[in-house]
Amino acid sequence: MTVSLVGATSTVRNVPYITPDMFKLHSRAGVQVESLAPKGSPVDQDAALAEKIEQAGSWVDEWAEQSFAASLDVWSGQVNVGRSGYVEVFPRFKPVIGLASFSIGPQPDQLSAVSSFAGAMVMENSFSVPVIPLAAMTSSEGPIQFGGIGVPYEYAFCQYGYVHGYPITSLTAPIAAGATSISVADTTGIVAGQTWLNVRAGRTRYQFLATSVSTADSGGLGFGPGTVGASVAAPSVVTPNPDIAIQVDGAPSSLILANVLVTRALIKGKTPTTPARGKERKSSDGDDFKEAWEIIRKLAQVVGS
Repeated sequence: MTVSLVGATSTVRNVPYITPDMFKLHSRAGVQVESLAPKGSPVDQDAALAEKIEQAGSWVDEWAEQSFAASLDVWSGQVNVGRSGYVEVFPRFKPVIGLASFSIGPQPDQLSAVSSFAGAMVMENSFSVPVIPLAAMTSSEGPIQFGGIGVPYEYAFCQYGYVHGYPITSLTAPIAAGATSISVADTTGIVAGQTWLNVRAGRTRYQFLATSVSTADSGGLGFGPGTVGASVAAPSVVTPNPDIAIQVDGAPSSLILANVLVTRALIKGKTPTTPARGKERKSSDGDDFKEAWEIIRKLAQVVGS
């Protein structure tokens, strides 16, 4: 019996970029959210609104051709090694936050893992990794001795994992007034000293720079539930709703607005439209999909330039 083989490349992680409370309290702009579920209870109405928000997030990701929510993306394929012995990679999702793993070799079953990222560089839209320390690979021209003769190598097999995007998570415990740390469901994408976070708790909303991440590895990348230190003390008590979580994120306000616009359009019963590629799509004033697309297009260009 043949043993099956599963690909290592990650599937896209689609997540809602706003919560029902964020939409109801600050962004509804006249649309009705009390009758989305006919004869439903308030809990049913919130569930129906959450579904619209999830659909909006999926639309945003589809037309941006990437996910903006921070996650670990694993990719397998082929890359080229330059004459200097470096591999330069432009991954499918941006912005790039950090490199978690990198393996390369002449054949899929002969991959060597890079044990140290010394000499590597992570940029907003790409990363470069020196593969000189690895065992020599061979090509049709003979052994490749990186650094010695500087022969390039085309189509080496590679597998790498990197963290990308903006953190989108939620509180997992109340915040006391004056607290300088918070507990979140997922620390992926949060880097101490680099990531600004918003606690979107209505009138008690506040922003801070992450000063520490309890789950961070030696390179600074965090994964899973954990505690994040805050540069700003909580101005007042923040208590999560047991039914609808309080969002914590590092997303640009424009990305939040785009999701609000699409959610509004869906609630109005508008059919999701296809953004035109390379030209303006004809639309009427107040076209929420068009306004959202203009924001998404610019965001994708900024992180993809």
